[in-house]
Amino acid sequence: MKNKIRSTSSAARMLSVAILLFLMFSGSECNELLQEPAVPDAIIGNWKLVLQAGALQDICPDENVNFQSNGIALLTCPNSTQISRDFNLSNNVLNYTQSSVSYDVVFSNNSQTLELKEKNVSRDLTYQKLSMNEIPPINPNGTSSTHSSEKTKEVTK
Repeated sequence: MKNKIRSTSSAARMLSVAILLFLMFSGSECNELLQEPAVPDAIIGNWKLVLQAGALQDICPDENVNFQSNGIALLTCPNSTQISRDFNLSNNVLNYTQSSVSYDVVFSNNSQTLELKEKNVSRDLTYQKLSMNEIPPINPNGTSSTHSSEKTKEVTK
């Protein structure tokens, strides 16, 4: 009887060790799944709006978007205050997380042209990548404008 209990407890210990080892190694994969996907290099940098199409053409002309590697986009319109929006880009879909505005993403011209195609807003936007010496200055006391990260603003009469 004692031998049967010893063999059962020995098997239980071996099973426990096997489970702990499994959890140690599989837990690292779980942590990787929980992390936000990395921002693709192609979108990182400063982009200037050069064309808008679709039913909504409400984005300020010459909008500048600085997509950063930390998943934050800084959006600036001429003579306006800069706004900050969290974003992610996965499976060629750009999503601004605060506003839930999404666009299909197409790169062309050797990744120097960025096209944002309507997904849940009625606008298509085309941007050109800017070099460091083309980045416009920021006006901290500017007015409010509609940015590409926003849905349409309600017009009050």
